[in-house]
Formats: sequence, structure tokens, C-alpha cells
Amino acid sequence: MYVGDAARERRRFRRGGVLASGVLAVVVAALAYGSGEDMPAPRYHTGPPSQAFRNILPATLFSDLEVSSVYAVAAKIPDLLYQLPCYCYCDRTMSHQSLLDCFRGKHAAECDICRQEAVFAYCEHRKGLSPARIRKAIAEGGWERVDLRRLSSPLSSSRRRPDACTY
Repeated sequence: MYVGDAARERRRFRRGGVLASGVLAVVVAALAYGSGEDMPAPRYHTGPPSQAFRNILPATLFSDLEVSSVYAVAAKIPDLLYQLPCYCYCDRTMSHQSLLDCFRGKHAAECDICRQEAVFAYCEHRKGLSPARIRKAIAEGGWERVDLRRLSSPLSSSRRRPDACTY
């Protein structure tokens, strides 16, 4: 065996080791995180709160029209939001207990998932669906059909639905 052959063999062995390490890292990460289907549902409450929760941030705090519109929607249904999970999984990263917690602070202002779920919940609630049926529809991904760009102004006190309900 020549000196050049040994060096080539070592390089080939190192490349194979790096490749194997990369594959192993991907497999370990996949097993650690699992697929979204394997993850348990996010936290929520099975019934309305025992006390009134009205401490959703006011819509007027937000200059972004879409964000302020959704906070206005959320303020109309806090008892419902209390009974719904949030599929951005903020229960794991921020210790939220339900979708309502997203609107108690500014988290929902920065998270499309929270906002879409809240508008979806509002629309389905207006159709007469129970919190349990809305939870099921959210788990099935119904909230993904909500187009937040269709919310053109904060909801007034009238009973009209936001444009985002036409999905």
C-alpha cells in the first residue's frame, strides 16, 4: 500500500463517519420530537371558568389593524377561549393553560395560529357550535382556513360577522 492510498482511505473513513453522525443526529431529533400527530393535545379547560376572566388586553393597545381586530373578537368570547387549546403549543413553551392566555398578554399579537384559532372559534360559536365541537374542529385544522387579511376593521357592537368567517 502506498502512502497516498492510506491518506485517501483515512479521508474516506472520516467522510463516512461524518455522514453517519449526521444521519444519527437526524434520527435522534426525529425520535425526540416525534410527529405532530404523536404530540398530546395542548392544554385547555373542559368547562367555563368559575370566575369571569375579562382581562384580555384591549384592542386599542395595538396599532396593527389585523391584531386589534382579533383582540376585539377575543374580548367577545373569553369564556369560550378558556375552553379551547392553542395549537401553537404555547402551553409547553409559555405554560399557557388555554387559548385565552394568549390574549391576556401580547403573545397572540405575534402569533398567527392564536389569532386564526380565535377568529375561527368566534365564527363557529356564532353558528351555534358547542365548545367541545369547536375544540374538535380546531384539532382537525379548521382554523387554518381563516384568512386574517379579510378582517378589515375591529368588530363593532353589531352582530355582523367578520369577513374572515367566510371560509
